Amino acid sequence: MAGNNKADLEAAFRKAVSDFNSVTPANYVGGLQSDLDPHVKMKRIDDPSKYYDEDQKTNGVPQVSNYFLNGNGSRDHATFTPDEPPEFQIVGSTGFASGKGTFADKPGSPNRYIAYSFAFAFSNAGGGSWKAILLWGRDKKDI
Repeated sequence: MAGNNKADLEAAFRKAVSDFNSVTPANYVGGLQSDLDPHVKMKRIDDPSKYYDEDQKTNGVPQVSNYFLNGNGSRDHATFTPDEPPEFQIVGSTGFASGKGTFADKPGSPNRYIAYSFAFAFSNAGGGSWKAILLWGRDKKDI
C-alpha cells in the first residue's frame, strides 16, 4: 500500500529504475510493466520528436510494450543511473521525479549524460500506488 507522499513516490521511482535496468522481454510483464500506467508515454532520448505511446499500437502491440518486448528495449539492455539526489515534487495526484543521470544504450557503450523528468500518477485503487505516466529524457548536450 502506497500513499500520496514523497517517500512512496521516491520508492516507486527507484523500483521503476531498477526494473528498467534489469528488463528483458521475459521479465517485462510483472516487472517494469507493473510500474507503468496503462496510458504511459515515453520519449525517445535520441529523437526529440518521437514518443512511444501505450495507447497506440505497432504490429498490434501497444507501442511502449512493443519497445520492451520486440524493439530496442528488448535487445539493448540499456541502463539508467540517476545522479543523487533526484528531485521529487507532488502536485495533487501527480508526482514528478527529475534530475540528471547517465544512460547507456548497451553494455559497453559510452554513457550519455541526460536530463530526465518522469511524471507519475497516484491512484487510490487497490490500496494506492504511483504509476509512471510520462517518461522524458534528453541528452544534456542537446539542452
